[in-house]
Amino acid sequence: MRRPKSTDAISAECAFFERFYKWALDDWNREIADGLPILGPARSSTSFAYVQITTGLSPASRLALGRALVKRSHGIGRSATGEEMTDEESELLRWYSKAKLLKLAVDRIGGMVGQSVRKTAAEQWFQLEIGNWKILTMLDTVQQMTSLRYNHRVSRSDMTQEERMRIGALGHAQNVTSIQQWLGFYPVTEWRASRDEDVEIALAGLALAIGIFIPTFTRLVEGLD
Repeated sequence: MRRPKSTDAISAECAFFERFYKWALDDWNREIADGLPILGPARSSTSFAYVQITTGLSPASRLALGRALVKRSHGIGRSATGEEMTDEESELLRWYSKAKLLKLAVDRIGGMVGQSVRKTAAEQWFQLEIGNWKILTMLDTVQQMTSLRYNHRVSRSDMTQEERMRIGALGHAQNVTSIQQWLGFYPVTEWRASRDEDVEIALAGLALAIGIFIPTFTRLVEGLD
């Protein structure tokens, strides 16, 4: 058992955290076995996202993910037992972090970007139509590092392929945009969100950027049908 060589107080705290960690693992088994009676109705956005994301998982997979989450959250207690995070558990946590981030992002932007038209494990597309104009909004978390990316693709629904090619010949394509593009940077805007404290920053930035663009776009295309 690896504990700091120090005072009795430190040893006692380490012993407590070890017991707390082992109890948390058992309590996760209880929560799963009882049908998520506490996490299910919880108002926390993260616990609600967990319930939504894992609905289709088998009980065994839910238990495995839960064990990985507990091991991640109880660093001192886990260290005291000498247990290490397995490769399978690390992969489960990467999958869950990305799925949770995407779910929270979709919930945050609400109906601002229209209807969902495509969804995979790592990305979701939305379409909003304004007269003859169409905005496709992409959210994704496909990078190796957990990050949230978005962009908009703007087009007219009545434009032919030949007309699109003629527009493209005029210069660098501007139909793919995001806040970084319209301010002069790369078309796709990305927030790193590998830490829990960064998630809210990413979600707030996403909502703010989309909240600026959609009303602005609506105003700019007025009378251009």
